[in-house]
Amino acid sequence: MQLPNFLSVFTGMFLILNIANAQETNFKLDEFKTTDYDRSKLDLQLDLYQSFNSRNYKYVGYNNDRDSDDEYLRLNFNGRLSFLKNLSERKKISSFGGDLYLYENISHISNEDQSYFNDKNTEQIFKSNSAEAKLNGFYDSDFYYSEKNKNFITYGGELNWHMDYTDRFEEDDSVIVDFNVFNPYRNINVSAYIGHGHGRIEYVEDAVEAIYILNELIESGYLVRDLFENDIKQLADRITLLNNERYYDFRLFRKKTIKELAALLVHEGLIDENNVDVYNTIADYHYYANMHVRQSGQRLKYFLSPFLDKRNIMQNEYDRHDSNTGISAAVSYVNFKSINVKWQRDFGINLSASKYKGSSEYIYKTRDNTKSEHDVMEYNGYVYYNIGYYPTTRSYLNISSSIRSRFVSDDFQTETELESSARLSFGGYYYFSERLRFNANLNFNYYLTDYSKSKESSINYITRERNEFYQNLSATLTYFIF
Repeated sequence: MQLPNFLSVFTGMFLILNIANAQETNFKLDEFKTTDYDRSKLDLQLDLYQSFNSRNYKYVGYNNDRDSDDEYLRLNFNGRLSFLKNLSERKKISSFGGDLYLYENISHISNEDQSYFNDKNTEQIFKSNSAEAKLNGFYDSDFYYSEKNKNFITYGGELNWHMDYTDRFEEDDSVIVDFNVFNPYRNINVSAYIGHGHGRIEYVEDAVEAIYILNELIESGYLVRDLFENDIKQLADRITLLNNERYYDFRLFRKKTIKELAALLVHEGLIDENNVDVYNTIADYHYYANMHVRQSGQRLKYFLSPFLDKRNIMQNEYDRHDSNTGISAAVSYVNFKSINVKWQRDFGINLSASKYKGSSEYIYKTRDNTKSEHDVMEYNGYVYYNIGYYPTTRSYLNISSSIRSRFVSDDFQTETELESSARLSFGGYYYFSERLRFNANLNFNYYLTDYSKSKESSINYITRERNEFYQNLSATLTYFIF
C-alpha cells in the first residue's frame, strides 16, 4: 500500500488551505449563526452518465497466483425523484428525505488474466445490460438540551431498498454467447440509532448569497454608504426567512422575494429607491446562481444502531438468501469550515464496531439445499479531508482524499482491507429558468486497496492488491418542483 503518496496529497491540500485563509474576507462565515432555517425541496432529475475505470489486481492464494487487468466502459440513463427537508432551530436540528432512482445501464468489460500457477493467459470481453431501481428514506435529528446549545440527544433511522436485473454476454470470435443471466437481485436494509453528541453545525449558504449581492452592488457603484458586518447578517437573515417559504406559483414567490430584499436595502440606507439594476442583481443571485449547501462548525456524536439487512441473489442454478441482524456502536466527528465565499474545508472521521448474526442459504434447482449461520464481528474506520473551491456561483472544483479500513471475523474466516483514495471533481451549471437547471460534472478518482482473507488453514489464505483509476462524466437536467 502506497500510503506515503496519499500523505503527500493531504500535505498539498493543507497548503491550498493556507492560501485560502490568506484570501479570507472580513466577514467570518465560520462564525455565522443561522436564523431559524427551514428548507425543503422536491426535484426531478434526468441524468446521462458515462464512466470508465481501469483496474489491476495482484492476486495470491488458493494455489492460483495471478495478475488481472479489467477495463469497464459504462453508459447510464438515470431518473431520480428526490425530496429533502433541512430544519435548524435553536433547540433542534433535523433533516429527512427520500429518493426514488431508476437506472438503465449498458457496460462493455474487457478482462486479461495471467495465471502463474499454470502459466496460462486468458482474455475475455463481456457486454451487459442492466436495469436498476432504488428507493431510500432517512430521518436524522439532534435535540439540544444544554443552555448554550452545545450538547444534544441524537436519534434517527434509515430504510433502503434496491433491485436490479442484469443480462451479461461474452464475445467469443465475434459470436455473442449469453453465458450468464443474473435475475433480479433484491436488497433491503433497515437501521435506527440513538446516542449523544456535542457541538453544532450551522448552514451558511444564505450568508454567502448576501455577500455576493452586496459585493456586486459595491462594484456597480449602487451602494450609497459604507458596508458593515451587521448589514450582511441582516440581509442573510432575510434571505433565510424568505427561502423558508414555499410557493407553487413561482411568480408570486419571485415578486415577494425581490420586493422584500430591495425594501430591506432601502430601509437600511444602503441603496436609493426604485433602482431596476438592483432588482436584477438580486434576481440573478437569488434565482440563477447555485448556492451550494455550505456548513460550518464541528460536531462529535456517539451512538448505538440496531440494523437488519436482507438480500436475495437469483442465479441460473440457484437462489441465494443472505440475512444479517445485529447492532453497532459508532463515534463520528466532523469539522466544517466555510473560509470565505469561494473556499470550503471539510474534515471527518468515523469509527464503528458491529456484532451481528449472519446466515446464508443456497436453494439449488438440481441438488440439496445448503444453509450456514455465523456470528460476525466487524470493525470499520474512515477518515477524509475535502477542499471545495467555488470560483463563480455557477462552477466548482473539489479535491478530496480518504483512508478506509475494515476488519471482519467470523467462525470460519477473517478479512482485512485498507483502501486509500484521491478525487478531483469539476462542475458547472446553466439555468434555463428559475426551475430548470443543466449541470455537467467531471470526476477523476484513484484507489489503492490491500485485501487479505484467511480461513481455518494457511492453504486457504489469499491476498489481493488493487490499483484502480476511475473517471466519470455526467450531464444532468434538474427540474425544481418546489
